[in-house]
Parts: sequence; C-alpha cells; structure tokens
Amino acid sequence: MATFSRQFLANLGGAGGMLQGASDLGGAIGGIGGQIKEKRFQTELAAIDTTTLAGKIKAQEKLLGRETDPRVVLQLQSEISRLRNEQRDLEQFGQLSALTEAGTKAAQEGNLIALDDEISKLRGMLDAPGLGIDQKRSIDGRINDLTARRVDAKKINVTNETRELFDLTNKIKDPAIPDSEKVKHQARIDAIRQNPTVVGNYQTLQMNRMEFEAKKEAIKAEQWLDKNMSTINNFITDGNDKGLEDFIQGAGEYTDDAQAFATKALSYKESIIKFKVQNENTKRKPNVDLYQEEIDLLPEELREHLKPAFNAYKEIAKKWNPKTETWEGGVASRNAASGLENILQKRITTAQTAAATAAFNDNRSEKNLIKKLILEAKLDLDAAPTLTNQDRTAARLSVNARYQGVKRTSTIQEKIEAEIAEKEKEIVQDKIRAATERLAFLNNYGKEEPVDDGDKGQPQSNEDIISEAMKDNPNRTREEIIEQLIRIGDLPATFKEEPDDLTEIKMRRSRGFEAKMENLGSREERIERLGTREERMADLRKRMDDFREKRAE
Repeated sequence: MATFSRQFLANLGGAGGMLQGASDLGGAIGGIGGQIKEKRFQTELAAIDTTTLAGKIKAQEKLLGRETDPRVVLQLQSEISRLRNEQRDLEQFGQLSALTEAGTKAAQEGNLIALDDEISKLRGMLDAPGLGIDQKRSIDGRINDLTARRVDAKKINVTNETRELFDLTNKIKDPAIPDSEKVKHQARIDAIRQNPTVVGNYQTLQMNRMEFEAKKEAIKAEQWLDKNMSTINNFITDGNDKGLEDFIQGAGEYTDDAQAFATKALSYKESIIKFKVQNENTKRKPNVDLYQEEIDLLPEELREHLKPAFNAYKEIAKKWNPKTETWEGGVASRNAASGLENILQKRITTAQTAAATAAFNDNRSEKNLIKKLILEAKLDLDAAPTLTNQDRTAARLSVNARYQGVKRTSTIQEKIEAEIAEKEKEIVQDKIRAATERLAFLNNYGKEEPVDDGDKGQPQSNEDIISEAMKDNPNRTREEIIEQLIRIGDLPATFKEEPDDLTEIKMRRSRGFEAKMENLGSREERIERLGTREERMADLRKRMDDFREKRAE
C-alpha cells in the first residue's frame, strides 16, 4: 500500500490538489492499463465544477470511491460531511431569506393570506434536524418581525379590499358585463363584506365621494346663477311672466332652483315700484315707514346689516318739517337725505337679491340632503348582512343572559351557540328592516301623489313581485331574486317561501308618506303648514335621528 504525504492530503479539498493527488496516485499504479484508467479518472475528475459546494462534494465522493487507505477514507468522509453541512446551512439560509423576502412583500401588499403562509413555513423550519441554537434564534427573529408587520399589513389589506369593493360594485352595474362575470364579482363582494372594517371604510368613501361631487355641483350652480341672475331679475322688473316661465323651464337641472330664486325675487317686486315712485317725488319727502316695511320682509340675519344705513336715514329724516313740507337746513339737508336714501335702497335691493340667492341655495341644499340621506340608507341596507363585533357581542350577551346559572354541558352549549346564531340573524333582519323603512320614507319625501302599486290601487302579492322580477332577470335564480328583493325593500325582511295574500309591508309602502300627505292640499299649502325650509330640514334630520335611535334600541 502506498503512503501519502500530509501535503497531498491537504490538497484534496481543492481542484488543483485533487488533480495533483490523482496524478501522484496514477504514477504509483504503474502499467499501461493503469495509466489508461488513471487518464480516464483524471478526465472525469477535471470535468467536475469544483467552484461550487455540490461540485466539491461530488469530487470528494469520486476520490472516496476508489480510495482503500482507511486513513485517507476517514479524511475524505470528514471533508464530505463538512461540505454537506455547509451546503445544508447555505440552503437553509437561502430558504430563510426567500421566505422572509416573500413575507415582507406580502406585508407591504397587505396580502394577509400570503403573509400568514410565509410565517407558517418559517415556523416549520424550526423543526428541521440539526439546527443550532443560533439558527433557531435567527428564524425566531424573522418570525417575530413578520408577525409585527401584520398590523400594518392588515391596514393595507383593508384599504385594498375597500378599493376592490368600490371597483366591483361599479363593475356589476355595467350592462355590458356577462352575467357569469357578475355572479363571480358578486361572490367576491359578499366575501369582502364579511369584514365590518372594510364595509365601514367603503361607506365613508362613498359619502366622501358624494360630498366631493356635491361641492363641484355647488360651484357649477353658483356660476349658473351668477350668469343668469340679471336675466331673471329683468323679466321680473319688466313684468314679463311668459318670458320668465319659459326661461325657468329651460334651465335644465337648475329649473327647481331657479324657480325658488324667482319666487323669492317676485315677492320683492313691489319694492322696485315703490322705490321708483319715491325717487320721482320732487320734494324728496322722506318715507321711513316704506323702508321699515321692506326691511321687515327680509330674513332676520339680513336685517342686521341694514341697521346702520336705516338709522342714518331715519336721523336725517327728522329734518323734514311735515307742516311746511320743507327741509330744515334747505338744499343741504335734502341732498344728504337723498344720498342716504339711495344708499339704503341699494342695500335693501342687495339684501333682497341675497335672500333670493339663499332660496336658490336652500332649494339645492334640501335636495342634496335628501340625496345624502338616501345614499346613507342604501349603504346601510347593503351593509346590513355584515355582522359587526358589536352585533356579535350583543347577540352573545342576550342569549347568555337567559342561561345565567345554568350548568354548561356540551348539549346546553350547543343549544346556546344555535340560539346565538339565530339572534345574529334577527339582528341582520332588524337592520334590513330599519334601513328599508328609512329608504322608503326618503324616496317618498315631498312627493305629492301616493304610489299606486296595482291597476286598482291594490298592493301586489309577494308572488307577483317575485314573478315580475324573475321576468326581468331570467339568468338569476329564484333564491337570488328573493334575496335582492328583500334587500331593496320590495319584500319584507321576514319573508319566507310560503303562500300568502297581500303583504302588509307592501300595503304600508303604498300607504306611506305620500298617502299621509294626500289630504293636505297643494304643495304651497303643505309647505306653509310644514313651516320654513329651515324648519322642514330640522324636522327631516329629527326623523332620521329617530330612525337611528329606533335601530339602536
């Protein structure tokens, strides 16, 4: 048996050393056959890429395969073991880095499912054999880091799902989208709506969007009035009622608002005539009562601004002698009175225009408030099936209160959980019912004629309502149709698939707000009885608060 130097054994770890060692060994073999085998061995050995750990291990294994010296065998086996441990450590490090990177990306994207999956994989690495304490600490550190990132990831996820809910809700309204796509989108919408936080954010987003649009519309309306105010006032001044009517009817989306402006402006029409007559008075006799009457017709907040000019005019009017019908102080007093009177007239006219403008804006505000409340009711109706933590807590407390002091056997606990589930359904139905009532009230608010649901004024049966809806939606199942009808309020929240006659809910809707208003006279008479616009809006807000309080109870 040939013996090998320490230098030869030390060189076995490197490519050059291995090849040189192989050459020395080949020389010791001797013989032509040995030289051929050795040449082939060297060729195969040289083909191995020893720049990688896998290549080094393969080369060492090839050397080991022909080694017979026990001492060399042990050294080769030891080196192979060391290289394999190093390879395993590197693979673990690479895996650890990949999982950490994927987890970080998932956290940044708000992908909670992917983040939890990466955390789970990291925990699985802790069970790998041969891990040292330092390696376990490293893995634990990365798990803790990704777990901490979950808080922010959850916020991002809520934002992402809120945006997705908004986009999908708009998509399913597109008539060009196939029904199969709408079904898929609706399923995703229903899944997203299971998160109360997302639903709340969605509602806020919708309300903010509406308020933003309302502000833009307010600017447009203001621009329209600025452009057309003089035209309306000229029609009023000239007494051209036909021209005024035609102009208002052609005002498009601003017809109602323009009518409110014109109605208010017309109430001040006599002022123009009175001021003209007063100005034609050659002696310029003061008329304090005239201006007092005109000021009294204005809203209180506008009267305050007229006090300085009116008081100045009243003071100068004291210089008029009614017995002699002359001015004390002569022309100077007359001119001073005339100047103050002109200022007062202009300010009264400006205040009257402001009052008419306020009527224009108030009319728009009333409509916008109704639109806002309707949107709020619709959003609440859509969100009704979503159980909040508060809802779940209320259901659990309500049921548990009935089992106070009862021994909690497995059977009893199952019964409690079943009752809690039923209570949660009741809460959902209550929310649907409350939102439906609000929506019905708001949709009917201010309408003059009662809604006729049947040819003879009779409300439709549940089956008729369902049948009509199924005709309009042939690609949807009966169950889907019923669920949607309940959601929009055309079927009662407590509806069940069973024969029934006329539904009470439909009768209530047909006899709703409009029916109550039926015998109250004309719109003008009704408005007068209801009070000022401010009073009507206050009443509306109170009614909405009552609805909310009823829901809270």
